[in-house]
Amino acid sequence: MTRSIPVRTSCCISFAFAFVALAGCGSRSALGNGGVVDGGGATGAGGSVTGTECAPGWTLCCGQCLSPSAGLCGPCRASGGASGGTPNSGAGGKSSSPDASAGPDASDSSDEAASNDPRCPSAWSDVSPGGFPAACTINELICTYPEGQAECAPDGSVMKWWTVGATAGCAETPPKVGIACGSLGLTCEYITGPPGLVSAFITSYCCDGTRYAWAIQGSEGCPNGNTCGTIEASNYDQSCSVDSDCVLEPEGNFCEAGCTNCAGAAISVNAQAQYEADLASRISTPLICPCPESLPAVCDNGKCTTG
Repeated sequence: MTRSIPVRTSCCISFAFAFVALAGCGSRSALGNGGVVDGGGATGAGGSVTGTECAPGWTLCCGQCLSPSAGLCGPCRASGGASGGTPNSGAGGKSSSPDASAGPDASDSSDEAASNDPRCPSAWSDVSPGGFPAACTINELICTYPEGQAECAPDGSVMKWWTVGATAGCAETPPKVGIACGSLGLTCEYITGPPGLVSAFITSYCCDGTRYAWAIQGSEGCPNGNTCGTIEASNYDQSCSVDSDCVLEPEGNFCEAGCTNCAGAAISVNAQAQYEADLASRISTPLICPCPESLPAVCDNGKCTTG
């Protein structure tokens, strides 16, 4: 997922976006007070169900599967539907996403392309020519393309497109919370509000590996269904002749680690593929964070180390 913001932004907004661009997880949350509207009904809560069963821990509410974190089930509308839909209220170009019966590939968040507002530019290249945001005129207009999403919003006194690039495996429109998914640990991000705050601008959807269903992703990351464990560089080949024979990798107990991407141990490049495969299997909830600068990997007396 890549994000492009206009060049002139306040330092706090620039920092927030830089952090999330590195993090891919972090502090983003559901809209408002966690996705619950004043009446108590869940906003955008859950895919339609054909029977009366929901995934473990989820609650049937007005014909929808309600996330445990979404709040209590409030009064249903006269039609019996939940108060949700996608969380893209206000101006925008997204169509509502289909339910679980829309297609066979549950790993994708939706099987249909978005239906853009007719005021949206016809192509991604019109909102982000050469990777730079173009000027726009309609405040809070959200447009969706195969390459990503864009929202027209102020950058000082000028209106420009703020963009979020598409992630492989994610559809153009948000999934319905509670419907089945297959790409466990996949995070899909969608523009859902003004870009003043990252938590309002972006809503992250997680293919939750503990529930096998889509959920709004919180700061705790997106579980991928793995059983966490420990990995140590000393259990792998660390032989070397020169510094370039060595690479840095994360190590430690990943049942307790806060961030899972910060490398601080050195191994031989010959062991890198096996190490990274084993590392991935020991991480149950990836948390990608900005990492402090670490010592480089070096070859010291025939052994890879840091220094």
